[in-house]
Amino acid sequence: MAVFQASGFTQAFGVFQTHYTSGAGISVAMMPAHEAKNRAAIGAIGSLGGGGIVALFGFFLTPLMANMKSIRLIAFYWHLMLTQGILTGIGSGLLQYPLLNIAPEYFSKRGGKAMGLITASSGLGALAYAPLLTLMLEKLGTRKTLGTMCVVNLITCGVVSWFAQPPRKFEKRNDRRIPWKFFRDPIFVLTIFVHILNTLTINIPNGFGPDFSKALGFGAGTGAILLAANSGIGSLSRIGIGHIADKIGHQNTLSLGMMLTALATWILWLIGAKTEAKWMWYIFIIIHGLAGGAFSTLYSNVNIQVFGHEVYFTVTGVFSSARGVGYIAGVPLAGLIIGKVKDRATVPDEFTGMITYTGVLLLVGTLCMLAIRILDGRRKGWKWIS
Repeated sequence: MAVFQASGFTQAFGVFQTHYTSGAGISVAMMPAHEAKNRAAIGAIGSLGGGGIVALFGFFLTPLMANMKSIRLIAFYWHLMLTQGILTGIGSGLLQYPLLNIAPEYFSKRGGKAMGLITASSGLGALAYAPLLTLMLEKLGTRKTLGTMCVVNLITCGVVSWFAQPPRKFEKRNDRRIPWKFFRDPIFVLTIFVHILNTLTINIPNGFGPDFSKALGFGAGTGAILLAANSGIGSLSRIGIGHIADKIGHQNTLSLGMMLTALATWILWLIGAKTEAKWMWYIFIIIHGLAGGAFSTLYSNVNIQVFGHEVYFTVTGVFSSARGVGYIAGVPLAGLIIGKVKDRATVPDEFTGMITYTGVLLLVGTLCMLAIRILDGRRKGWKWIS
């Protein structure tokens, strides 16, 4: 329930992004027209709302609050940034990330399947919310939609918090600050890069998918359906990813999933943007849905497998901070690469810079994961299933 509500809702932010930058969002004075054209600024709201703000709470909130006196709160963009961005991000991050880190320890033998089922609810949430939010924004308007979601979040997240379970107890558990020697370990450093690079790219197809669909000539409703299809495929595939990981190894499956996602970005999305081929966008949505959830499904299991239960929560804190950087910076950086919304209709070729940026990060992340697989095999003794 926590992942469905928190992650599913934030994964559907692409619906809000398209709405805020459209005439409908401007007409109800959610923000001035010049701010609605700033893709990076709108994307930052969704990035903060995804929960990454929790990892960087001190870095972001302190300077923001220090300058509150100089901010004119009649600027509606800052209303959205503070509420749908920062406050939503703090709440969703505190709710779902501790639970996702704790869950694998309760399912040591079938950790892949367990995390597959848990993270599948994220895709189900986005599958449900993408068309629902589109309908609500059309029928109820922006303010009533946000108010309704506020009540829904309050009820569901309150129930989850009440029934949440603590971490399992182990005889040896290092709960102190991580030793500096870990930062000289190439596997540890490479794992940090894997977490940063994956989260820098993980929300870009969802965040800008509706805009790209619109550039290809699809309507807002069709763009929301394609976003929902990607999430629905991803939801089902995560169960399969977990099952495969228990059979052939978590590191092997994660490496394969990252490789497929990188290849799909370079071959299908980039070439599709250049040629304006709608069929390539369809196939990319399918492959990204099938393979793109490998990281979210398996990173906790891989961390346990590589570093062990004794230091699991110690290293997880560092990796969570790394993911926080990626979650917060990924979509705004992609928005900066695309540039502001123009007065004329956007064409698919304008997305090629962002797609190339995404493909490069995915490729480097895949190479880092393959290096971890090799180094861990040499350290512990090579096993084909790992």
